[in-house]
Amino acid sequence: TRLETADIPEVAMQIRSLPTRAGTFLYVLLTGGPSIKASCWEKLILSQPNCWLLVLTWKEPMSDPLELVLHERVIPAYFPRSNIQEAKLSQHWIVLEIIHAQGWRFSHVIRADSDACLAWSSSLGTAEQEILAAEYGSPFVAFHAFLERDRPPVAVVHNIVDASAFSGSFNRSTGPLDLER
Repeated sequence: TRLETADIPEVAMQIRSLPTRAGTFLYVLLTGGPSIKASCWEKLILSQPNCWLLVLTWKEPMSDPLELVLHERVIPAYFPRSNIQEAKLSQHWIVLEIIHAQGWRFSHVIRADSDACLAWSSSLGTAEQEILAAEYGSPFVAFHAFLERDRPPVAVVHNIVDASAFSGSFNRSTGPLDLER
């Protein structure tokens, strides 16, 4: 069901009262379309039953591999005749609609660039990467474990290529993860 903006106060109260499913993650990707870095996101969605993927496009509908587009935990949303600013505003409302429709909240909603993919930090030595891989299996599983462990969960993953003011040393997220583009 589509929600109307006039419903915001009522919907907000309803959502606050919904139960949260521990250990669930909704990744929200914003892209012009039609494609995302499918190899990364397909691997995550198909291997992690606690992850969902919302892909918002505004130029063209999502056209990635059919297995990913049709997966039950992949939610494509296309906003024709809009721009990036309108799509950014729309992503918040779509997340509320998803939560409202399913009747439970995700424990984490993570906004990410569609061309980003978590990888072990290049600043880690081989031995450190092997230890983390043995303990967690993948960077995504480690990332999820760190978010679950840290309360309140706050993470800005450092990207060496495109560092921002939020990736400075004052952030507690500068651990073993980097973004690959």
